[in-house]
Amino acid sequence: MGPGSHRGEDRLNVEGEDSLNAADLSRVLVISPHLDDAVYSAGAALSAMDDVVVVTMLAGRPDPPQHTEWDRSTGFASSSEALDIRRAEDEKAVATLGARAVHLDFLDQQYGGADLVALSGAVSELVETHRPQVVIGPLGVRHADHLLVRNAVLAARVPVPLWMYADLPYCNYSRSDEMASRDVLRWRGCVLDEVQPAAGSMDLKRTAVECYPTQNTQFDMNKIVAPERFWAVTRDL
Repeated sequence: MGPGSHRGEDRLNVEGEDSLNAADLSRVLVISPHLDDAVYSAGAALSAMDDVVVVTMLAGRPDPPQHTEWDRSTGFASSSEALDIRRAEDEKAVATLGARAVHLDFLDQQYGGADLVALSGAVSELVETHRPQVVIGPLGVRHADHLLVRNAVLAARVPVPLWMYADLPYCNYSRSDEMASRDVLRWRGCVLDEVQPAAGSMDLKRTAVECYPTQNTQFDMNKIVAPERFWAVTRDL
């Protein structure tokens, strides 16, 4: 059992599982590692959902400010400038989808990283605060921060249905990386069943994605403005 797990809730997604209508979702809590991942990975689907809150876990500003290779490659002089602009980009993108953005202050890997137990506790608090119908987090592909946030979601107290989204663009760069992450989850006792929420608007997703000009130069947009994939996650231990 991972940090923050609860013996009485080893099977996730039991409460409300039968009544959840994948085609008509509201009160949705979306967990995003970075300030773009949820929109990149699930933007079209989110545009068709009601009452969506997108929480970026790793949006903290390091103190003192840092100067990292990634920030330099995306045109920023410091972490302070990067976080100010990237938070504004994310707020605009999420609002374009009709959702609300929340930014937490945990640090991403390039600034020193975050603690799994603390992240898991924060996810539990978010679920308690927002009382969602469903929680949607990352499958956790390739990037260490994505794996960390995925593991935090699995370790958290989530007494409502849990879904995971395919991390775009990473899953479209390498299906073998996606399959490796799915295999890890199965090894940990998770069952993944593909689900199909309402498709939403790919045009609206494209508009939202365009709100991240500082990041888009680093990726192939055809791997992001692309079909999205989701899985319902259950776990029997």
